[in-house]
Amino acid sequence: MTYKRQTFKIVAVGFLVAAASIVAYFVLVPYRALKLSLVGHTTDINCLSFSPKTNILASSCWGGALRIWDLQNRNNDRVLPGTYASRQTLAFAPDGKTLAAIATNGSVYVWEVNTGVQVHSLEADTNGNTYGIAYSPDGRLLATGGANRMVKLWNARTGQSIAILEAEQEEIRALAFSSDSRLLVSRTDIAITIWNMESQKRQATIEERRPYTGRVQIAFLPTGLLLGLNQSRDVSVWDGISGAVTKSFARGLGYRINDLVLCPDGNTLLMGGRDSTIDLGRYSFAAMDMSSGKCLVRRKIREVCAIAISADEKLIATGGRDGKLQIWDFSEFIGRD
Repeated sequence: MTYKRQTFKIVAVGFLVAAASIVAYFVLVPYRALKLSLVGHTTDINCLSFSPKTNILASSCWGGALRIWDLQNRNNDRVLPGTYASRQTLAFAPDGKTLAAIATNGSVYVWEVNTGVQVHSLEADTNGNTYGIAYSPDGRLLATGGANRMVKLWNARTGQSIAILEAEQEEIRALAFSSDSRLLVSRTDIAITIWNMESQKRQATIEERRPYTGRVQIAFLPTGLLLGLNQSRDVSVWDGISGAVTKSFARGLGYRINDLVLCPDGNTLLMGGRDSTIDLGRYSFAAMDMSSGKCLVRRKIREVCAIAISADEKLIATGGRDGKLQIWDFSEFIGRD
């Protein structure tokens, strides 16, 4: 009888040690990489963006304020007036001096980052439904698109309208420029269109295999391929010429993907999704290797509604439904040496 009790105690202790190890791996290890928690928003964080030149972070929340956080000098933090939409709402200019943001009335406001002065107010969509904005990497153009089904091109310096590209069949959900600024890609619920910026004409159209309902994103990879969030759990890579899907990261989180961002070097894809503190089979953060398609790491933290990475790849920012921002050490968080 004594032997059985001792055996039971050993098994129980072993179980507790194993459980503690699991908790430590999924909870304690990620939070060792936590460098800063920022409080200021009162609703869900819907968009985050790092300046391409400095560790300045912009954040917006559902129907709320736009905030600029200086992670090196917190005395420079500021709140910009107005209420801002959800979706792909923020875009820094390549030089980091200005920030474009989509307001709830459909206008795009452009702010000078250092002073907080509004320099432009662009009537991107008079119906109040602008969904996508993007700066060209050469800093010359700002593109906007939305429910009016048109892509508008603006002079990024003067704020003057330059051109309106022919209407799409559906509302435009996301925009992105190629690294050489020669191509612009727009995405609707049913198709991806590639535009030639020299001729300002449609160069190619890639039809989606099935309509999309949810958050849409699109980006050019350094190789010229297209990367996009497709459906609620899948991330796909398309050949920009043939339109064929060359790679798919299916269910990298095990649940719905809320946001994703490609690291500046183009080698790693970061995904954020639903809260997974109860179901051990689901994760709220994942890092994927773009070459092999393999998952580098999965983390269980609070739900990630928005995610961003600094240009020097040293910091990751995540935002959740509680309005809080968390700043992580990139190398420690994903386990990179």
